[in-house]
Amino acid sequence: MSTELDRLYRGPDPGELPFGGVGTIILDAVCREPAPEVLERVRSVLSVVATKTRSTWPSDTEWQELLPPWFSAKLRVYTQAESDEIMARRRRKGWFEIPWDYGSWLDGIKERVWQWWRADIDGPYLRIELALESWPYSVGALEYLIKAAGARTVSVKE
Repeated sequence: MSTELDRLYRGPDPGELPFGGVGTIILDAVCREPAPEVLERVRSVLSVVATKTRSTWPSDTEWQELLPPWFSAKLRVYTQAESDEIMARRRRKGWFEIPWDYGSWLDGIKERVWQWWRADIDGPYLRIELALESWPYSVGALEYLIKAAGARTVSVKE
């Protein structure tokens, strides 16, 4: 049986089925940069995340050393006043459009109930399949990572 880190780079073993969770979901991305480069950037972040567990989760400060610099540069750290101003300027319906901040992204990726299963590239399209451990699930942190890596859009298919 393959590990998540194995599957991140080479997919599941031949004939291997997703572990005993609740199924899989697909994230389809349209890339504005070459899809192989987008996938490699996503892998550069998730290869670090996949080696950590909730019990071995690094501090926010330690993550600054662990995450690739290209991605750390995409995550802002907001003061409370900045956060309050952003929230006040947006209607509640638009909150999902607010860029992830550093701490929120780390919390979102730590509390994931999915594991990487496989990825495929077809021209400018990147398809990522995730194995879900349970419902409900959140993939917002992963969607942000994929866009930060060079995707134009990401859609989720259950």
